[in-house]
Amino acid sequence: MIYLLETELPKNKSILFALTKVYGIGRSQAATICKKLGLSVNCKVIELSHDQTNELVKLIENSN
Repeated sequence: MIYLLETELPKNKSILFALTKVYGIGRSQAATICKKLGLSVNCKVIELSHDQTNELVKLIENSN
């Protein structure tokens, strides 16, 4: 279970659509985040490794 900015990401959704559940992140910004981290937009949240999850959390929490 991943929480970003007090929002739980759905485990069985692709990372692209799961990131749009976070307030302030749209589809284009979610695609940009995936590209920066080298993640496939079709990758599901449950398939992320611990290191990928940590990088995702750090990137989003440190961005404006």
